Amino acid sequence: MMYFVPRFRALLLWLSLCLPFVLLACSKEDIAQPTTGIVEGTVSPAHALQLVTATGPDGRTFEATPDGTTGQFSLTSLPAGVYTLTFRSVTGYVNPDPVKVTAEPGRSVSVGRIVSVRDGKIRGMMTWNVGSTSYSATLYYGSIRKSSMILTGTTSLGSVWQQVSLVIPGEGFGTAAPFKGVGTYPLETSDYLFADFTSYANGNPIRHVTGFPGKPGGTITITSFDENARTVAGTFEFVGTPLTLGYEDVAVTNGRFNVTY
Repeated sequence: MMYFVPRFRALLLWLSLCLPFVLLACSKEDIAQPTTGIVEGTVSPAHALQLVTATGPDGRTFEATPDGTTGQFSLTSLPAGVYTLTFRSVTGYVNPDPVKVTAEPGRSVSVGRIVSVRDGKIRGMMTWNVGSTSYSATLYYGSIRKSSMILTGTTSLGSVWQQVSLVIPGEGFGTAAPFKGVGTYPLETSDYLFADFTSYANGNPIRHVTGFPGKPGGTITITSFDENARTVAGTFEFVGTPLTLGYEDVAVTNGRFNVTY
């Protein structure tokens, strides 16, 4: 009996040392391993995209909406695997190219910075008065750059329409004041800095332009210009002289524009 007691005590000591390790091993086996991951990124500019979609090889899709202030987006709970990210831009921006990414279990994977660029189309607002009649453009054309501006707004393309064009050239075009962004540009006798009002009725377009010696001119005033945001706004007024005999001068007043490009 005396011989049994020491051996029993030794067994208890061995169990007290080993039991925590046995329980720890069992608890690790009981914890479920992660099977999903996270894919995140940042949109630039922050407001350019309205939706990010991740499509798996089985066709299953997951969506996220980028933060309009920070541009950050996060696709959570993605089962492990390879995904194709596609992007839906807001009006005025081009959809970025698709991106391949692998979602890893228990990890967050970044696709970095996703850049969307402007589509180059002119949109916004342009209004003017001729006499007591107000006109609003519905179609826009032109080319707006850091060094020059050509902006045309047209009311419609039906049987009757009106159109205003504002042209401010770059450096090196005669004596015309070159485009420098914010400022006032006088419409005097330059062939390059001018405004044009065209009326069209019954298949007959009648143009009225500035630049004739001895005739009233006008002004184009740029009140804001942001090359990075690609926006320009301003006012205009001018008197156009007809290029066709038999027509009177036309005074264009209260002209305003605010467009993106």
